[in-house]
Amino acid sequence: MAKKRTSGAQNRKISRKQIEKEEELKKKIPKLHTYFTSLTDTIEKKYVHLSEKSADVIDNTIQEIKLKADENIEKDSVNLNEKSADVIDNTIQEIKLKADENVSILNLIVLKIDSVNLNEKSADVIDNTIQEIKLTADENDEYKNYKSEKNEVNCNNLFSKDPAKWVINESGFEYFLKNQVTTNFQEIQFNKTFWKIGKSNRKLPQKAFYRKLLNGKYKYRDWLLYSKSQNSLFCFYCILFASCKTKFSRSGSGYVDWKNCLLNVMNHEKCIMHRESVRLWYSRQLNNPNCIDNSLKIKIKKEEAYWIKLLHRLIETISFLSTRGLAFRGDNQIINSKHNGNYLGCLELISKFDPFLASHIDKYSNKGCGNVSYLSGRICDEFINLMSKTVLEIICKEIKLAKYFSIIVDSTPDVSKVDQLTVAIQYIRYDGSPVERFFGFLPSVGHKGQEME
Repeated sequence: MAKKRTSGAQNRKISRKQIEKEEELKKKIPKLHTYFTSLTDTIEKKYVHLSEKSADVIDNTIQEIKLKADENIEKDSVNLNEKSADVIDNTIQEIKLKADENVSILNLIVLKIDSVNLNEKSADVIDNTIQEIKLTADENDEYKNYKSEKNEVNCNNLFSKDPAKWVINESGFEYFLKNQVTTNFQEIQFNKTFWKIGKSNRKLPQKAFYRKLLNGKYKYRDWLLYSKSQNSLFCFYCILFASCKTKFSRSGSGYVDWKNCLLNVMNHEKCIMHRESVRLWYSRQLNNPNCIDNSLKIKIKKEEAYWIKLLHRLIETISFLSTRGLAFRGDNQIINSKHNGNYLGCLELISKFDPFLASHIDKYSNKGCGNVSYLSGRICDEFINLMSKTVLEIICKEIKLAKYFSIIVDSTPDVSKVDQLTVAIQYIRYDGSPVERFFGFLPSVGHKGQEME
């Protein structure tokens, strides 16, 4: 019996709860800038409080000095009744000046005392805030470690060797393109791979991991993966590239029918879906710049571009001769010969003004059979047949659109006195213009109506 797997709604619910927990944890962690705002606020409050106290102390000291000065003035005035009022005024001014000097000295002393107290208290506040910042940094480090551990667990599930735990997203897809996963045959405990099929228990056959070649040798199937968590088999290529799910690419379950395992593995290896997945895998590997075959891929593209460039010139020459009804062949197929025909003669003429075609003719011409040059008469005949097929397809499409047409059949002997039927078709195109097309020659069977049936 296959294990029950959680549905998509349950997985989304679990992930939603995890996200909510992480957001609550983020809200509980205090922000770093709050500590700096609290520090400035406390220093400002304490400074205002101290400045208020220092102002009160200064006012009290000034009042005391003034009272003492008044008492001294009264005593001096009693003792110095005989002195003149001018002397008394002078003494009063001197006493006031001394009192002002004393007040300024007291103000300086109070300010020094307040600054010392402020420095001591601010140092204590700064030490406390530094300790709080260190504690919050430790908490943040713990939270980051928790997140990194959680991410490591997710990465292990994402890039594990167990295909049942894979999550195929962009990062996972890129990882598996660079790192092909294979199953170590020796690590599988085949005695613990039992599934109850019908009334009997069956285990995974070891022969499923090997393919017998026509020469009698055995080749290891590196694409066949075993999932220990689900006790099932998966296809590495089909998991990544299969357009529709197969028996070996179902997410979470895989293949578990051990009774028909050998037959189904062999059939899966031959199916079109698997072959297309393998083709896509190797094509992606060639596009990978870190791949060993990248230099070979660049050379293949250069060769393709070279031959495509040559084919454009050959096809244009063939279409030029065929539209004018000129003969292609001559007495021989030798380049620079006067009797090599119109086809090779036109190519020689173009090569005088085309360096690419001139270099190709110098490199590949007159080398005989077995050397690819695309200049032989056999290749020319193949191009003519392909072009004639495309022309017939276009004529058939136009006839189907016209719906009404007429057929003209006539018998004419050729140069070799072989009687052939010439078939021509007349129809009206979609723009209203009448058209007559030559359809081809048919071998004649006779001139009587009974023979022509």
